[in-house]
Amino acid sequence: MDTKTVVVPQLLQQAPRRVTPGLGLPAWHYFQFADDQPGGPEERPLPAGALVVEEAAGGLRARTRDGRVIFHPIDLFGSYLSAECSALIGSLLEPARHLPRVTFDDVVISRERWCFAAGELDFAEVQDPEERFLALRRWAKSCGLPRFCFFKVEIERKPCYLDFDSPISGDIFARFVRAARKAGSAVKVSLSEMAPRLDQVWLRDAADNLYTCELRLAALDQGA
Repeated sequence: MDTKTVVVPQLLQQAPRRVTPGLGLPAWHYFQFADDQPGGPEERPLPAGALVVEEAAGGLRARTRDGRVIFHPIDLFGSYLSAECSALIGSLLEPARHLPRVTFDDVVISRERWCFAAGELDFAEVQDPEERFLALRRWAKSCGLPRFCFFKVEIERKPCYLDFDSPISGDIFARFVRAARKAGSAVKVSLSEMAPRLDQVWLRDAADNLYTCELRLAALDQGA
């Protein structure tokens, strides 16, 4: 098996418009799972229909039908398997009003989270902004919520940041909750802890400024 062959899964058409391939090297092959097109004229596409996966010594291998390109199947399906594994881990946890943080050794698998029905969150309907903020704070304290969270309402696609010490942030949260209540009292409003917190970031530059960061690691078995 040619361990120097690089196969890169392409972004599907459902990807957000602001997410585009930043680099396409002519030495790489690009796996086409659907009707997506190569990102540039120099890229070499590998359509799914032109590939076969077969048994080989020590496991499986993928290749073009003409045998021109041979590589490990994980190069094709790694990103999809990663997404499926993330969803699987989430599905192992039974839905509950409160779920503690789940870790494997020092790796956080699932952040601490809470789930409420929108109909429970009466603070959102308080008319006076100051009284509404105080009601929000009392509610957060009674539920044991940390200061920094991310929240998501069932009728929205993406989560939002929430700082319970910020009246502006609290007002934004209340607006989302009111929209959820209008959609139905059973609409779910979920919150999860912010982890790591800003005081836990570790990446520093030469001026000692701190930055948030995300590391993505890939492991390759050179002997495969």
